[in-house]
Amino acid sequence: MAHIDRTARAASSYFRFVTLSVAACALCFTGGCGFWPGGASGQGSEAAGRGWESETGSVGSADGVFRVAGIPTEMLTKAGLEGYWFYRIPLGGGVGVAELFFHRGRVYVIDSANVLWSLSGNNGTILWSVRLGEPHLSTPRAQFYADRLVFMVGNTFMEISEGDGVIRKEMVLKVPVATTAARSEDRIFVGSTDDKFYCLRYQDGITLWNNHCQGEPSGSVSIAGEKVYFVTQENRLFVSALKKRRLVWDFAANGAMPGVVVDGAECFVPSKDTTLYCLESDSGRVRWKYLSGGSLRELPTVTADAVYQPVFQKSLLCLNRERDPNDVDGSPLRWEVDKGQCFLSQHGQQTYVMTHAHELTVVDSDSGARQVGFFVPAMDFFAQNNEHGAIYMASEGGVIVAIKPVGEQIGSGRISEEALEAEEVTSAREAEEEGGAGQGVRAEQSGL
Repeated sequence: MAHIDRTARAASSYFRFVTLSVAACALCFTGGCGFWPGGASGQGSEAAGRGWESETGSVGSADGVFRVAGIPTEMLTKAGLEGYWFYRIPLGGGVGVAELFFHRGRVYVIDSANVLWSLSGNNGTILWSVRLGEPHLSTPRAQFYADRLVFMVGNTFMEISEGDGVIRKEMVLKVPVATTAARSEDRIFVGSTDDKFYCLRYQDGITLWNNHCQGEPSGSVSIAGEKVYFVTQENRLFVSALKKRRLVWDFAANGAMPGVVVDGAECFVPSKDTTLYCLESDSGRVRWKYLSGGSLRELPTVTADAVYQPVFQKSLLCLNRERDPNDVDGSPLRWEVDKGQCFLSQHGQQTYVMTHAHELTVVDSDSGARQVGFFVPAMDFFAQNNEHGAIYMASEGGVIVAIKPVGEQIGSGRISEEALEAEEVTSAREAEEEGGAGQGVRAEQSGL
């Protein structure tokens, strides 16, 4: 998830009123009711249409220029994009969007009241919503296990089924948690404020082992294969065996690290020392490193052949995962977008980037050459999508807008039947182990 600078969000309420009003008009005008969640028929489309019209009181453009999220449709066409869908989440009074992310065909929103909303990435239909905790509790970024979302809400471990929003696990941990939580089949891993890293039994949270670290663990915890990865405030990355108390390897940087992204044989470690490190997952050997010229405070987005790394208040880097053997300098840099804020998505030879100036920029995927760019005035949050070319954006007020490359065929956004069956098997086993406690609590399908 990325959100635009707060100074850029200080536009007047009148300006937002106008831009969001014409956005609604543009989507209906250019694509008909097919843009309403649920399609041309069904309660989803009807409810969405009523909700938008009652808010704006208008279905026409004041200046005759039709727009999507404040973007003239002429600019979308020039960029090879088209409106996909939009929806306004029914947030309560004084509640706004706090986080937006995309995973396995679903758009997820966490609001400032700590409610998690799941929407279909294909049409914007609200699939379910569930309260994560009290609004004052911090909720670090989601981790994933099988078909479940894993959160630490304050000191409470929560596990939610992606398919139906059922809370499969809710357990207060007896250690002072300082990181995200990662889960394996029968264990939970967290770092704590007492400078220790804990392995807990999934069933009841009992400590199986812990290691004293040189500094407090921080950021995100990741599991890949038979290893668990975590960083500390002393600028060190530790890799532990998953099933026993054993250090596999460790790595030291010269600046703070937000965590690590592990993908296959490689792991990517950004650091405030300005360097992005690509390490071998098995040994920790440095495959390559790149000095960015600025502080790296966010985790990168990784695709099959590229790594997209934001440089704090400076740029967005695109680096090759594999070094070109013909490159004499050996630099992994493919291209850099000045003032780039975050990667949005990629479709063939087009990569979509959001800049700090609120410009959606289309660049050539190989060279980084700018093809077209346009101002996006009304959106505050942007999801990183490495699954297909659709772009998902949200306003602080709860309007979710999706645009996509013209003609791209995107799947249904549903969790596969095989995945749901696997989830049922896992839930049944856990319920048996815990005497029925694993059956969970079902979330509401259209609100709390």
